[in-house]
Amino acid sequence: MDENLLSLEDLIILRAFPKEPTDSQNLLINQIFNKYKINSNEEMHSLIFRSLEAINGPTEYPKLKPPYTLERVLNTLTKDELTKIRQRLYLKGVSKLRKKELIEVLVEEIPNHVEYCLSYFDKKQFDYIYDIVKNSGVKKCKPSSFIRKHFGQFGILFTIVDEGKCYYVVPKELISKIEKLSKDKTFNEILKRNSEWIRITNGLLNYYGVLGFNQHMDFMFKYTMLRQSEYVIFLGVTDLASKFYDNFRIGENYYYNKGAIEPEKIYAEQKSKKNIDFYHFSYEELEQAGEAGYIDKNSAFRKFVRFFITYYDMEQEEAEGMVLNTSLLTQNGRKVEEILKYLERYIEVPNTEVAQSITSLIIELKKHTRMWMLKGHKPIELAEKKQELPNSFETNNGLRLAVDNTKDSTKTQQNFSRNKPCPCGSGKKYKRCCGK
Repeated sequence: MDENLLSLEDLIILRAFPKEPTDSQNLLINQIFNKYKINSNEEMHSLIFRSLEAINGPTEYPKLKPPYTLERVLNTLTKDELTKIRQRLYLKGVSKLRKKELIEVLVEEIPNHVEYCLSYFDKKQFDYIYDIVKNSGVKKCKPSSFIRKHFGQFGILFTIVDEGKCYYVVPKELISKIEKLSKDKTFNEILKRNSEWIRITNGLLNYYGVLGFNQHMDFMFKYTMLRQSEYVIFLGVTDLASKFYDNFRIGENYYYNKGAIEPEKIYAEQKSKKNIDFYHFSYEELEQAGEAGYIDKNSAFRKFVRFFITYYDMEQEEAEGMVLNTSLLTQNGRKVEEILKYLERYIEVPNTEVAQSITSLIIELKKHTRMWMLKGHKPIELAEKKQELPNSFETNNGLRLAVDNTKDSTKTQQNFSRNKPCPCGSGKKYKRCCGK
């Protein structure tokens, strides 16, 4: 198979996993993402589609020649697909119409709803459509079922095959309306506002992992110009963005980072730490953390990367991927021994000395990482405030490893009772909380 396509093994893995993968499944998915340099949900679906086509042959898309009017492209859809558009536009009193009658209604209503639909997009999503509009509404593409469903639900973008080639199509009736919106100052301010909402939400969830709806809204009121009257619009914007970018997801009671394997557990841990406030980040920090592909490469992260590069002769990108997954495991409350076992699936740990070195690096990474369960605080910050920074950590097999209070050091060894209250303020014993 082409090196730019998924191997059969990886394709089976991605196709077989459920919407809510388990801990081990999530880690395997992250490994595949790193292997193929997949950065978004869109890229994943496109790669799966192309890989399936290479095995099974091209998927059947409706064949249609120009002109691409609304009536003609809508006639290529099934009744179920037309119903989804009708539901997305919140059209009432037309649920019992037959296909032909429903198409007649949609031909009239879709142009009237273009601005309404696009007002839930951010700049990147709008530009995706506008890029096709600038090409007279037709653009050759590598078909993606994800893109087809995401934009097709509004009746704005369709996938068409003509003479064996696949195209994304924006119907003729919509082109002038979208071009006019692209130049409208008020509409561009809406796109800018939506982009900020999404970016700051990404930044908050990169640092906090999970945020209840009320807490999230409090932060949005604090950091952005979001008004109470815009709350319903905000929910629609973030819901659409969560599906398009797949950086965060929305649960029953909270928003959560897609890397949160057990968001309910993290949410409960945060709520239990009533005497700790959420760490205060500047707007600039959240904006930076909200950018695609952001990684908090703190001193402990960089030190761990250097270890993998030096000892295992890894490339920079591979080493960063290993440390990123290690950081993800610490964020999800995994014990040092569990993380070490995970790493042993990908690297050889030849002796106790190397195991101790890696374990010390894991502990140091945890100390210097802004932890989701600690509301964005680093464990070392909370410990310094309490003057109770633990200088040694005991693993389940009885191995005691020294960790110095100074930056990038693992040499000093002092006694610290694991039965003392945890410095984070949870009320639990240290061994049951941050000392796991």
